[in-house]
Amino acid sequence: FYSIAFFLIIMPFIYVVIQYSELGIKINQISYQYTHANFFSGRNIVWEIGINGFYKSPIIGHGMDNNILLEGRWTASAHNIYIYILLQGGIIALILFILYLHSVWMEFYECLNNNIVRLSACYLIGSMIIASFELTLIGNAVNLAICLWLIISIGLMKKNSIKNRLANRYAKNNFT
Repeated sequence: FYSIAFFLIIMPFIYVVIQYSELGIKINQISYQYTHANFFSGRNIVWEIGINGFYKSPIIGHGMDNNILLEGRWTASAHNIYIYILLQGGIIALILFILYLHSVWMEFYECLNNNIVRLSACYLIGSMIIASFELTLIGNAVNLAICLWLIISIGLMKKNSIKNRLANRYAKNNFT
């Protein structure tokens, strides 16, 4: 879990840095050659604005509805939940968010042998990946966020059901 979270957090930082390197130029050329589209699609611009804003207040962020992206003349979203959280609440908020997701993951981990729980755990990881390109878990695409959280919640309910059934069976065996 933490390996995936760490990669997803540093990925935009790497993406922004390599755009100016020889490797980035070569990747962009190859991408354009085979797909007729640039590898650096524009997210590099908004992520760079967001990352530069993060560096101005890394610990506690800039607060809700900050205008950091507007300073860079960007009126759309950050297109990355981790940058968004860093801008809003800094490293402290990002750590709390990752710890929350980890607590959900650990709930799933107890019952990964159940198909429903395993599927919900996969949705959690998939949601974290999708959130690297949108604000699906906490903003913007509310319809998608509701569906993702519903699927994750179903897995948690199933896990709790399994745990309660085992606890009742254990209690019943101890009384007889």
